Amino acid sequence: MESKYSHTLKTTCDKCDKDVRRFKFLKKMNGGRFCKKCASKKRLEHREFLKREVCHIKKRKDMEKEWEKKRKEKEKWIKLMPKIEKPDIKSVRINKVKISSLGLFITKIERFVLYKKLIGKGLDGRTAKERVTKLCNQMELITDKLRNEVKTKEELDKRFREEFGKMCMELESGELR
Repeated sequence: MESKYSHTLKTTCDKCDKDVRRFKFLKKMNGGRFCKKCASKKRLEHREFLKREVCHIKKRKDMEKEWEKKRKEKEKWIKLMPKIEKPDIKSVRINKVKISSLGLFITKIERFVLYKKLIGKGLDGRTAKERVTKLCNQMELITDKLRNEVKTKEELDKRFREEFGKMCMELESGELR
């Protein structure tokens, strides 16, 4: 009498027909049963298919071949094209105007700081801009005066920064109008 569990299970790989010891060592994939090696190869092939066909990711070797073809095509076109001489265009040089040889002037950042302080005091944009230009002119006069008094560059720069600091302090306290 046969039992209902006595049927034989297949223990051979569908791809390589290799006989495995037990049925549970076969992997079920796409309606077939494969041994461990064939299953890993099949998964690897599927991953390659997804990379190359679905995601369109090319291999480095294929890309290098394409680059070489494009380069050869470009070289062929360059050889066929007649050589045209390019006209000489004279460049126009724009020299930066130096305000001072020692760099003793109010920089853009310092002007912006003065502008913000004046805006904070309650002035509108136009009057604040005019005041900043007046203060810059005043600092230029101070610089000319300092050049006549002081002889070393370091001392001149130090004194200029002191005068600028005094001007900022007077502006904050409201003494400078």
